[in-house]
Amino acid sequence: MSLKFLIVALSLLSGSYVLAQDAPTSRLDAVQKNGKLRVCTPGDYKPFSLQRPDGAFEGLDVDLVQAAAKALGVETEFVKSAWPTLMKDFVEKCDVGVGGISVTLDRQKSAFFSTAYMINGKAPITKCENAARFQSVADIDKPGVTVIENPGGSN
Repeated sequence: MSLKFLIVALSLLSGSYVLAQDAPTSRLDAVQKNGKLRVCTPGDYKPFSLQRPDGAFEGLDVDLVQAAAKALGVETEFVKSAWPTLMKDFVEKCDVGVGGISVTLDRQKSAFFSTAYMINGKAPITKCENAARFQSVADIDKPGVTVIENPGGSN
């Protein structure tokens, strides 16, 4: 009976060992192993992320992600994206995405969102000469008024 117990125990332990070895590494493990944090951003949404003419990025989100990379002991690698392809690019090419990205149900199906550090709303804008004409959403929501939006979503 003790030999049976020993055989069962050894097979369970060796099975556990194999499972532990085959467990996939975490994203954090991969970032630290590669020595870089890949960051997707459109780079066109001030004050969160803006790509300068020299190609470098600046902004609140850029500062935050660079501080996180420094704390992890890795470098940041920015990956230029566009709003219409942001989630696809994030899933395929990046470890994090930044740039004032709004939380939507569709995006939550592909990614985990941190707690927002800033909540702001959308605001319509117009030329100064039209300010008196557009004082409410009802003033805008009329036939003959043309509205444009940022392609790709709500940011």
